[in-house]
Amino acid sequence: MFERYTEGARRTIFFARYEASQAGSPHIETEHILLGLLREDKALLHRVLPDLTYGGAHKEIATQAKTGTPFPASVDLPLSNASKRALAYGAEEAERLAHRHIGTEHLLLGLLRERHLAAEVLQHFGGDLAKLRVEIAKAPAPSFSGKDYRASSHGPRCATAETVEIHRSQWNADYIHEVVKHYRACNWHWHKASWTARDIAVSVKDGTVSFDLDLAKDSSEFRLVKEGWKRDHCAICNWGIFGSKDDPEHNMGYTNGRDWLCDECFEKFFSDKSFFTSSYSDLT
Repeated sequence: MFERYTEGARRTIFFARYEASQAGSPHIETEHILLGLLREDKALLHRVLPDLTYGGAHKEIATQAKTGTPFPASVDLPLSNASKRALAYGAEEAERLAHRHIGTEHLLLGLLRERHLAAEVLQHFGGDLAKLRVEIAKAPAPSFSGKDYRASSHGPRCATAETVEIHRSQWNADYIHEVVKHYRACNWHWHKASWTARDIAVSVKDGTVSFDLDLAKDSSEFRLVKEGWKRDHCAICNWGIFGSKDDPEHNMGYTNGRDWLCDECFEKFFSDKSFFTSSYSDLT
């Protein structure tokens, strides 16, 4: 269930297990995830809830939660049902914002949606789900395609085992391996489709874009722009995918309903599942 989690989100769960062990709890509860979140991403909490601190949250939780005898953090603990729901809500929040990753910001929203002790503590320190959604929507989302990992088209590394050729450009093989592995692991259904423009919600303040159109309802901070999203990119090689009558090569691709793959990447890495098997035996 953690395939799409960022490193920070995974560490949050690690810290949550530690908090549960120190409280002598047989399960990882929502309050432990909150404390783990406060350990891992102080910057996020300071930005959206400046009055909330680890010490303040811990004190508030101690007045309401039962504690037992601490035990070693190495003991494997299951998530409580409330925590499972909170993490599922976090994944939904990532979908609402069209984010490919699930990060600490989505875990925070998930905790607020689950009416449990963590939500009570967050609300005590000013946590409001609608307002936090807007704050988080303003921040840019990280992406696998955010950097240019293409290798130089000249020199000794060109067209070697260290690179993969896509659209006549050489790409770093390690990068391609990791991103393809990620998208294969998610087991999404990809289908071929022609690209069409999408409606978006745009922040009036700084122009930040979100696919969560609910942000533009009854809000002075976001405005709805019909067909405002005019271009996408292949999630692997950043190939432009957009509506074009004159350039059909860019007009079609494969989509899972949110992300896109160009024809070449889909055929190379998804139609042929054996592409990396000779050099990368762990990718099947």
